[in-house]
Amino acid sequence: MARALAHDLTARGAFVRTDAELRAGHRADGDWELATAAGTVRAGFVVNCAGLGCDLVARRMGAEPPIRIVAFRGDYYQLSDRLRAAVPCLVYPVPDPEVPFLGVHLTPTIGGALRAGPNAALALAREGYRPGRWEAEELFRLASYRGTFGLARRYGRYAAREWLRSWSPAAYLEAVRSIWPGAERADLGIRSSGVRAQAVRPDGSLEDDFVLTRGPGALHVLNAPSPAATASLAIAERIADAVTGPVDRTAPGPAP
Repeated sequence: MARALAHDLTARGAFVRTDAELRAGHRADGDWELATAAGTVRAGFVVNCAGLGCDLVARRMGAEPPIRIVAFRGDYYQLSDRLRAAVPCLVYPVPDPEVPFLGVHLTPTIGGALRAGPNAALALAREGYRPGRWEAEELFRLASYRGTFGLARRYGRYAAREWLRSWSPAAYLEAVRSIWPGAERADLGIRSSGVRAQAVRPDGSLEDDFVLTRGPGALHVLNAPSPAATASLAIAERIADAVTGPVDRTAPGPAP
């Protein structure tokens, strides 16, 4: 989908630049001068939709977001053809109203496969797609943010369970069996992972709504939870409207 959108944008005269991490941004004569890994870019208005790096980008542009992004890795297993033949539709656990994660569920794909997942394990790197990967810089950010300690108080037991599922196929299988009791260890196939950018408030609570914050000549999309991917084109329309009008939803606390 991203490749298709890039193709359409390019056909309409846009320029797509990758491998161009934003390093700093400052205002100059009413515009932005953005220092990137691929050179300097000048812009009249900037929309920050950087996902896992959205709060870092906002800070590099002089904003002070009311939330911090904490990365959670979600692990998936492809399940056996035996189970695929038995599962006719999406199968979800009863949701926990205390957390914004759906829990391990079963998803038949349009390609004919069946996936189980995801769990939600705290990642110790922004790009923590592998269990055990960590970054000193991210550990420092977590340790220096007071919301991290509130997060631990609120969700410590939940986090320990999800972490165990990342390392133990047997523990993961129990989550699958809770919604499909006939699952067996041999049904767990290839594993893959994604990383969710979760906004955490200073009190340690998880922000489960969209967060759009306006700054001078910029709009920062600081949280885009499910169903952001499904609703991405509709969200894009809202962002386009917000560029020229007031933003009607901000995170708790004063917006820049």
